[in-house]
Amino acid sequence: MSVEEIREYDSREQVVEALRQKRDLSGADLSGLDLSGIKLAGLNMAGADLRDANLDSAVLAASNMAGVDLGGARLNGARIAATNMADASLRGAQLGAAKISTANLAAVDLTEADLSESSWFGVNVSGADFSDARTTDARARGVDWSQAKVPPAEIPEPIPSPPWLPALLASIGVLLVVVIVLAKKRKRV
Repeated sequence: MSVEEIREYDSREQVVEALRQKRDLSGADLSGLDLSGIKLAGLNMAGADLRDANLDSAVLAASNMAGVDLGGARLNGARIAATNMADASLRGAQLGAAKISTANLAAVDLTEADLSESSWFGVNVSGADFSDARTTDARARGVDWSQAKVPPAEIPEPIPSPPWLPALLASIGVLLVVVIVLAKKRKRV
């Protein structure tokens, strides 16, 4: 991306207005902005600069954030879902109590990131670097930490299945059998 194409935003209001006009913030300079609580869904933000931005309690969903720079950013309590963050930098970022699900974090740099109390569900961490990342009280399900370039020193605890899940699955199975039997009886009549 050439220097002429980089869009720089000085305020949250400018970002919100840009989002009303189009869903493309690729390469945008959003560094240092307070975007806490913002909902960034269905966007192309590839290569955007969000260094030191405040994204506490933000929602990042169904977006392309490949190669984004979130170094030193605050994402405490953020929700990151179905988002491509491959090759992004989250070096030194704060993701305390963040909820990360079905996201692509392949080859992401999480060196010295604070992941304390975060929850990870079905996240791709292949090639990711967790050097010196803090994972105190973090929990995960469906994450293959062995695929990381440098796994966290303290692997997050697995999230147990809810105790009611087996009963729910059994009930659904019984209900399906009843529906099939009734459908066959109706065909005979």
